[in-house]
Amino acid sequence: MPPRPCYRIFRAAWIMARAFTPHALLAPLALPWTLLSVIPGTLRRGLYLDPTRTGMVMLYRSSPVLDVLVLFPIMLIVFGAYFAAAAGLMNIAGWLALALPVVTMVFMIGLLFLLPRGGGSLFP
Repeated sequence: MPPRPCYRIFRAAWIMARAFTPHALLAPLALPWTLLSVIPGTLRRGLYLDPTRTGMVMLYRSSPVLDVLVLFPIMLIVFGAYFAAAAGLMNIAGWLALALPVVTMVFMIGLLFLLPRGGGSLFP
C-alpha cells in the first residue's frame, strides 16, 4: 500500500518547529516560520506523515516561483491583519500599539532557531 499525502499542515509545522528548537517552550516562536515553509509543499501534495504522527517528510519538486505564488495571498492576509491591528490599537490607545513591535521581535527570535548551525546558508 503506497503512502498517501497528508494535509495536516499545523501538525507538520509543529513537528518541524520541535525538531529545530532546543525546548518545547521555544517551539511556538518558530511555528509561524515553519508553517510558511510547510504550506507550499502540502498544497502541492508533498507532505507525508509517518503512522505515529511524530515524523514527517516533504517530498515534492520545489519551484520558488510556484511557492511564492502560493504564499503571496496568505502573506497579504497576514500583513493586512497585522496593520489593521496596528491601526485599531492606535485608535483605542496609542501605547497599546507599542505591543506590536514587541510581538514582531518575539517572532523574529523564533526565526533564529531555523538558521543553520555551523555557518551554513539558508540558500542553496
